[in-house]
Amino acid sequence: MNVVLNGFGDPGEIERLRRHGVSKDELDGARNRVLTSLATEGEQSLRRLFPLAFDALYGLPYRRLDEVLTAYQRVTRDDVAALLDAFPFAPRTQASLGPKAAALAEGAR
Repeated sequence: MNVVLNGFGDPGEIERLRRHGVSKDELDGARNRVLTSLATEGEQSLRRLFPLAFDALYGLPYRRLDEVLTAYQRVTRDDVAALLDAFPFAPRTQASLGPKAAALAEGAR
C-alpha cells in the first residue's frame, strides 16, 4: 500500500492494485503507518511546521492535526480505486541523477 500513498514504486504493484483493488488489510496497515507517523510528528513542533508551511505556500487552508488524522481515517478502498482510475501512474518515467563516472561504470556491468 505504500506504493499508492507515496506515488512511487513497482509498476507491477500499481497495476495489481488497479486491477484487483487494495485489500482491507493493506489499507488498514498503510493507514496505521501514516496515522502513527503524523501523530508522532505532531508532537514535535519543527516536524509539524513543514507541512503547515507547504500548505501555506500552496494557498491551502490551515488544518488542525486532528482534522488531518480524521481525513486519513476516512479513506476507503473505493477512494484508493478512484485515485488509481484518475491518476493511473502510467506511462511512467524514471530518471537517475548522479556523477557521470558512476553512471558509466554502472552501464559497463
